[in-house]
Amino acid sequence: MDVDIQSFDIPRIVSVYPDRAGVRWWTKAWFNGKEEGEPSVEIEERMAVQFIHCQVDKDAWLEEHY
Repeated sequence: MDVDIQSFDIPRIVSVYPDRAGVRWWTKAWFNGKEEGEPSVEIEERMAVQFIHCQVDKDAWLEEHY
């Protein structure tokens, strides 16, 4: 089943962050105000930079990684 997340008004937060050494990058998402959030997903540094510079649509990002 493929659900179109844009058809629902679901509060969602997404973030990217590096490890302490700044070598590996991760993305994490929270839906419906849940405190714990979804498991982190490792991403390429290039993708993290694109996200930080708002060069990626949040809904497309969430669909790709979650």
